[in-house]
Amino acid sequence: MKQNLAILLEFGYHEIKKYIPSGFAKKLSKKYNIYWFAIDKQNKKFHNYFSTVGTQLIYIDESLLPTPNKAVEYRNQSIRCAWMQNKKVGQFHNYKKVGTSTLKTKLLGNSILKSYYEKKTLQFIANNYASSYLKNQFQQYKIDSLLFTSYNSNFVKSAVITAQQMALKTWYLVNSWKDLYTNNFVPFNKLTALFVWSQQMQKDYLYHCNYLKQTPFYNTGNPTFDALLDYQPKQPLAYYSKKYNFNPKAKIGYYTMMPPGLVNDEIETINLTADYLLKLYPKETLVLFVRRNPNHDKEAFKDLVLPENIVLTEHFTTYDKEKDLIVQTEEGEQEWLDLLHYTHFNLSVPSTVTLEFLILNKPVLNIAYGPKGKVDNRISQHFKAGFYQPLFKNNKLVKQINSVNDISFPINNIFDTKLEAVNNDTEKAADKIVNLLN
Repeated sequence: MKQNLAILLEFGYHEIKKYIPSGFAKKLSKKYNIYWFAIDKQNKKFHNYFSTVGTQLIYIDESLLPTPNKAVEYRNQSIRCAWMQNKKVGQFHNYKKVGTSTLKTKLLGNSILKSYYEKKTLQFIANNYASSYLKNQFQQYKIDSLLFTSYNSNFVKSAVITAQQMALKTWYLVNSWKDLYTNNFVPFNKLTALFVWSQQMQKDYLYHCNYLKQTPFYNTGNPTFDALLDYQPKQPLAYYSKKYNFNPKAKIGYYTMMPPGLVNDEIETINLTADYLLKLYPKETLVLFVRRNPNHDKEAFKDLVLPENIVLTEHFTTYDKEKDLIVQTEEGEQEWLDLLHYTHFNLSVPSTVTLEFLILNKPVLNIAYGPKGKVDNRISQHFKAGFYQPLFKNNKLVKQINSVNDISFPINNIFDTKLEAVNNDTEKAADKIVNLLN
């Protein structure tokens, strides 16, 4: 008989990509009865994605979860932030500039204080987040094990602590390579196992969270990227050439935008880049696709007059800021995968999209400049992020572009270089994880 697996859902966009287009959920369902547990954010698209795959989608009443005083947790987080600044390990934030080391951080972020508070906070969470409500839910559905991809919310902390008290297995799959550098405290030290994307990621987690040294780590990769490995476009290039009115023989650069927040004038940087490229390459030779970030409003930039070599691709996501939920349509995911296949290189501020292009052996030009064409400190801090630094040491396909004037040489190289074929024999992350779950 199949065991029953509870999977926690919170944010929508990344979880949909991780479980649905990747085929991860279908592979899990061959081994387990899947029960999706989620906070009800009243989104029909989200509901349809998960209610059609797995055994059942169960909505949790958030008001029935424990809400302990978080003073200890806040103090722990402050100390860990200071520790990251002191150690210069690449703290990261999407929406604000990262602080620098000061006298206060030097005093607050010492290793002894960090060690003391992480032990205190781990004990606090273990003692205060268990939920009789969730216990009843897990018993009702005869849950045997729990899989989750985030760790900061009351929902996840309550679910994991409750599951551990019930002697259920608890599996953590890293959702984003940014997670450790935005909040470097995994609030559980008795996990069944932790799934990471690489040996470097395992090394980083153990450096930040030494208390996880007794936890088994498995280097499986990220199931989100499985969809890329043997993907065949659903629509021919001619379909997109007609839809977006560009020359099908033109090279295509795909500019993928940041979340709005830290930098709100990114569209001006894009216009500057497109104008510069248009002086070098007619639009029949090179076009610049622009993909809005999932956090952008659906109408963003549609009324702007953009350079003639820009193609503003359709925006298939809806973002509910109040409920912190992003959902992309199936059509949108299909078009994204198709265009990844057809485009020749990526232009972006350092982001997760980089990894998607690299899986396809496509060059990535990461810009450090802003609307004035020169290095912008709001953007250049992304290159110092701890998750990102190894790419510049280990991957020749990734280039840092400090000035708009520096962009022509690497693009000329792209024009003159034949892309390497993708290795379709790579074992998929979903298969590795399913084989390891027991």
